[in-house]
Amino acid sequence: HREITFTHNVKSYGLPGMPSSTTCRKTQVAILLQRELLLNEKAELLGKVPYGDYFYTNIAWRVTEDMPMAVNCAVKVEVIFTKHTILKSAITSTAVSETRAKFQRWGELAARRLDELVGLHTQSSAFEYL
Repeated sequence: HREITFTHNVKSYGLPGMPSSTTCRKTQVAILLQRELLLNEKAELLGKVPYGDYFYTNIAWRVTEDMPMAVNCAVKVEVIFTKHTILKSAITSTAVSETRAKFQRWGELAARRLDELVGLHTQSSAFEYL
């Protein structure tokens, strides 16, 4: 279990008064089983972003060893609302889209690094988004 705080870039989407970045707090809990890693991340925006205090994201990773030298990674993204807003679908769509792009990039970097380290030809397309 750990908590980290970091700066998160904010897309303005043409909205006036939107800051370029905000502070984000993430709580992570990891459980290592025999051939499986479960990781849960809860992220909350702490800065002055409109509607940033209306929701948080919950990201659940499940990394399993399918066979020697083969790993499957499934990522489930949830946007949990703590206050009512008519912008719920727009916020959810944006949060899921940005998270998907981040994990796609992470998968590409991880696959390239594994290939460099052990000479495996990996596929980042093995990521599954739930």
